[in-house]
Amino acid sequence: MTQHNLGEAYRNLPTGNQGENLLRAIRCYEAALTIYTKQDFPTEWAGAQNNLGTAYANLPTGDRRENLRRAIQCFEATLKVYTERDFPRYWSLFQPNLERAKEALAAIGDQ
Repeated sequence: MTQHNLGEAYRNLPTGNQGENLLRAIRCYEAALTIYTKQDFPTEWAGAQNNLGTAYANLPTGDRRENLRRAIQCFEATLKVYTERDFPRYWSLFQPNLERAKEALAAIGDQ
């Protein structure tokens, strides 16, 4: 939980270098996902996947296409837990993240 919360803090940090802050957030979310497994903590895992996807989608450094592909993978993982049937409220909150990432990837040309 601490790693996930630290990731949130870095992802939302209004000061410093945004790229560096997001890379720190990514490392924190990935650390959280070593404990928050889909099997043992499905909703926490899905939440960390969503936040990891958001960090990748907003990452201004590196390969933009690859960052968006990673974001899409994370958002798709999130929606495997937060399904429309089982969690309609969360599904409606998280589904647009996937659509925006797919649209962004299409806009730059998924090659």
